[in-house]
Amino acid sequence: MLRIIAMFSIAVHHILIHGGVLNHCNDNSIQYRFSWLINTLVFCAVDIFALISGYVLCQKHVTIMHFLKLWARVAFYSLLCTIIADIFLDVTVGTKGYINALAPLTHCTYWYFTAYTGLLVLAPLMNIAIHHCKISFLKKLFVVILFMFSILGSYYKIFNLNNGYSFVWVTLLYILGAIIKKCEIGKNLKGYIMIGCIVILYLISYIHKLFGTHNRDLLVLYTSPTLLIISILFLIMFSRMKIKPNLKRFIIFASPSVFSVYLIHDHPYIQQNLIKNSFQFLSKENIVTMFMIVTSTAVIITIGGIFIDKIRIALFKKLKIEEGLLKVSEIGNNILGKMIQHL
Repeated sequence: MLRIIAMFSIAVHHILIHGGVLNHCNDNSIQYRFSWLINTLVFCAVDIFALISGYVLCQKHVTIMHFLKLWARVAFYSLLCTIIADIFLDVTVGTKGYINALAPLTHCTYWYFTAYTGLLVLAPLMNIAIHHCKISFLKKLFVVILFMFSILGSYYKIFNLNNGYSFVWVTLLYILGAIIKKCEIGKNLKGYIMIGCIVILYLISYIHKLFGTHNRDLLVLYTSPTLLIISILFLIMFSRMKIKPNLKRFIIFASPSVFSVYLIHDHPYIQQNLIKNSFQFLSKENIVTMFMIVTSTAVIITIGGIFIDKIRIALFKKLKIEEGLLKVSEIGNNILGKMIQHL
C-alpha cells in the first residue's frame, strides 16, 4: 500500500516540477506557498521506494533474473514511449533513437533504474553481510548512516550524493530498509508519537523552505534528514498495518505494476512533450483548483499506468518472455562460472 501511495506522490511531484507549477509561481504568492506545501509532503516518496526495496529484498536471494525481469520491463516501456513519440508527438527519433530505447541502462533513460541496477549488483553481498551482522552493530550502523550521509552529506555536499540522484544514496537507503526489517527498528514507538514526529518534521522542512535564511532547498532534497526520517517512520507505520481483505485484493492487483507508472510518465519523450510546462497555468489559479487538478491528474497517471502494465504482463506471458529471460540467466551464470574458474 505504501508503494502505491509513494508512486502517486511521485506523479504529484513530477506534475509540480516538470509541469511548471513551481517554476511559474510568483515568490511569496499563496500559489507558491501552497504548491511547495504539496511538494514537501510528497518529496519523501523516492526515499520510501528505496527503503521498501531493502525491507523486502533483504531476506531474499537476489539473482540475475531480478535484473533481467526489471530490464525487460524498462526496455519495453522505453521502446513503447519512443514509438508513441515518433508517431503521435512529432518527435524525430530515427534509427539511433530506437537503438537507444533498447539500452535504457547505458543511456540513463531513467536515473532511478540506473541507480537501482548498481544496487542489485551489490544486493547479494549486502544481504549476506546484514544477515550475519549482530543486531547491536546494525543499529549503530543505522545511526551512523543517518548522521554521516544524510545530515553531514546534505549540508556539506560531501560523498558525491548528487542530492540523492545517485547509486550511492539508493544503496544507503536499501541498507537502512534492510536494517529496519532485521532489527525491527521502531517496534516500540507508539503510533501517535510517529504521527506527531512526521507532522513536526514536515513543518520544519516546509518552514525552512519558505523562510530559511541559508540554502532553502536543504530540507527538501532526497538526502534531507527530516524527509529521510519521515520516510522511515512511514515504512514502520505501514509495516504494522492490518489490511482488510477488499483492500488487500486491490494491493495485490496494483502493487506489482506500480513501478511501470514511473516508467511510462517519466520517460524523457513523454516528460518533455506531454508534461513539461503543461500545468504552468495552475500558478495563476486559486489553490483549490490547483489541488484538484494536480491530485486528479496524478490519480489518472497512477491508475492508467497500472492498467497499461496489466496489458504488458499479459503480453509478456503470451510471448513467454520470462522463459526466455530464464535461459539468458542460465547462460549468464554459466559464463560467470567459467570466468571465476580462471581467477
